[in-house]
Amino acid sequence: MLLKSKGTANSVYDHASYLPTFGNGHCLYLGGGSQSYTNIANATDYEIPIDGSGAFGLSGGQNTWTDSVVEIYSVVPKVNGRRNAEAIHLNFRWLASEKESLLRLVRGYTPVQSPDFQLQFINVLIFGGVGAGKSSFLNSVESVLRNRLAMVSIAGEGVSSVTTKVLKFQMSGTRICLWDCPGWTVRDYRTGELGYLLDGHLPHNFDFKETVTRRSPGFVEMPTFADQVHCFVMAIPVGCVSSREYTDRITELNNFARPRGIITLILLTKIDKYDAKLQNSGLAALNDDDDIGEIIKDLSEATGIIPNYILPVKNYNSERECQLHTDILLLSCLKRMTEAVDDLIIARTNERFQTSSAGRTPKICQSCHQVLSPLALFCPFDGIPVVQPSRR
Repeated sequence: MLLKSKGTANSVYDHASYLPTFGNGHCLYLGGGSQSYTNIANATDYEIPIDGSGAFGLSGGQNTWTDSVVEIYSVVPKVNGRRNAEAIHLNFRWLASEKESLLRLVRGYTPVQSPDFQLQFINVLIFGGVGAGKSSFLNSVESVLRNRLAMVSIAGEGVSSVTTKVLKFQMSGTRICLWDCPGWTVRDYRTGELGYLLDGHLPHNFDFKETVTRRSPGFVEMPTFADQVHCFVMAIPVGCVSSREYTDRITELNNFARPRGIITLILLTKIDKYDAKLQNSGLAALNDDDDIGEIIKDLSEATGIIPNYILPVKNYNSERECQLHTDILLLSCLKRMTEAVDDLIIARTNERFQTSSAGRTPKICQSCHQVLSPLALFCPFDGIPVVQPSRR
């Protein structure tokens, strides 16, 4: 039953000694336990349909009733067609010239240069749950770059991961290497495997069938900066954003990247399968889509990852040809990844400069080769004791 407020002062009876109470008299009083009651005879503050059940019609004719669980929601009116003034505004330019501009940027990208952190190629780990669209994203990116539908990694749907190894692919005509790996399940990546991945210990074709240890075949004992992951990307299906278990897992996994200074991005996948507006009108409607903007905002609040690090994307699936709008979304994701890597290099360069300027030589972990504070006794990434390099 819809109770429409008349906008009077006591529509919501706001008093410190009361639980949520609505209407003077009261139309709906929540007292906790068996003390709750209704009395629509005093419906001076709400428009209530009259159905002949008397003053206690809201509670089945009973004066008082027992509440077990009560949830109160606030319905926020739309502002200028959106739910609230803080909604996320997407502003993609759906033009062929925009696609060409993004293509030139991605193909011409060279990592920012630093004396201590020089890269020829950047490593971007695409991570996520089973069926999240990780492998499909790699295939879709390669399709844009080849200007035809292409496959570099086997993709599929289901409860088990299609990818069983660490697979590293250099995207055509770029300096961007995208890494694919098995999708997480309840047990996966809780015993340090993600740390090994981020630190570059696991090479191309590393097999995840067995538990990963330092004695695993192919394990790289002393990876360089060029071997490590430079941007951590989690693929999240838009339909999973409302799952507290899923968002808690994102936060848990992000805690591996944050101490390393690696920026985490989120690919919000399968937006076309979730949103009826996009299904009916195509991706061109994305800029005016209230629901996707709200989902980005909600996901940011749930995970602590800022909204402009959350990237809506559509992968190629049933299409026969590349499409302009899909290409622009995919290329925009690649552009954001290159920016995240440059930010990492700049931050690490500044950190090393500030440490050196303080007159102290930074310590270096002999296992993962991370640069640490001069005061560090143990590496926070793998717990290995660290040593002070000798001055020359």
